[in-house]
Amino acid sequence: MIDTEQLRKDLLQQLDALRARLERLRASKAQPLDKDAEEQALELENAEVEDDIEAVTEAEIDQIERVLARIDGGEYGICVDCGGPIGEQRLQANPLALRCIECEEIWERRQAGL
Repeated sequence: MIDTEQLRKDLLQQLDALRARLERLRASKAQPLDKDAEEQALELENAEVEDDIEAVTEAEIDQIERVLARIDGGEYGICVDCGGPIGEQRLQANPLALRCIECEEIWERRQAGL
C-alpha cells in the first residue's frame, strides 16, 4: 500500500525545489541584455531554452499540485477518467499517475490524434 503521508512530504519537497527553480529562471530573465551584440544573441538563445525549462517546470508544479489535492481529498489512487482504482504497481512506478493504465492508453491515443 502506498504511504500517502510520506508521498505528500516528498511531493511538498519537490514542489519547493521546483518553485525555487522557477524563481531563479524568472529572475534570470529579468536581467538586462548585455551591450555587446554577440553576447545579446547568446543571451537570447539562452532565454529561449530558459522559456522551455520554465514551461516544463510550471507543468511539473501543476501536476504535483493536482496530486496533492487528490491526496488531501482522499481521491489519490482513483482514476480521474473511469473512477476505478489505479494499480499499486503503477502508482509505485509513477506516483503522479492520474489514470489507470487502460484510461492512460486511451488518453495518450487521443492526445496523439489517433
